[in-house]
Amino acid sequence: MSYRLPYSAEGPELSCVPANPPLALEAGFDSEAWQQSHVVTEFWESATPGALAVPLQARFAYDSRSLYAIIRIAHMEGRSPSDEDMIELAVYKDGRAEPPSFQFAFNARGRIPGRFAWNTPYAKGRTTRDPDGGWTVSTDMLWLQLDVMNPTPDTFLGIGITHVQSPEGEDAKQVGPPAVFRYGRLVLK
Repeated sequence: MSYRLPYSAEGPELSCVPANPPLALEAGFDSEAWQQSHVVTEFWESATPGALAVPLQARFAYDSRSLYAIIRIAHMEGRSPSDEDMIELAVYKDGRAEPPSFQFAFNARGRIPGRFAWNTPYAKGRTTRDPDGGWTVSTDMLWLQLDVMNPTPDTFLGIGITHVQSPEGEDAKQVGPPAVFRYGRLVLK
């Protein structure tokens, strides 16, 4: 799913801190390795009809080689993310560019082969199922892939996180899967 991000200078700022040392994709959302970065829960948000705003948390960090993201989609009363739900992450180099510099899609079983492979053939990622029924995806995006050279503090990127939910019932199949879009301005600290 591709979408245009409605950024403005007044938009929500998502903090991205230096990773020291570089983060391993195996590190869990609440692990010591990720404690240096802020938990982000506030985004601009919009949704298609029938979509549920399932709680989502993200953390971001960077070093001279990569931008790291870990995203947790939580269980909520009456709805756990299914194995068919999908998380799409889009990174926009200047906050508004089309197409995105980086885009990937994961479900609870891992990266979805063939989705967005046109611009992310080498992205690394990992998914894990959480004890509460939610799941977490982490990724390591090379700055070179993002077409960002020598990132410095105050560099900002547009970030779009979409939770595409498994369609339920006949109506959902006709209008497409329900999705919740979350947007923000990622600022390197």
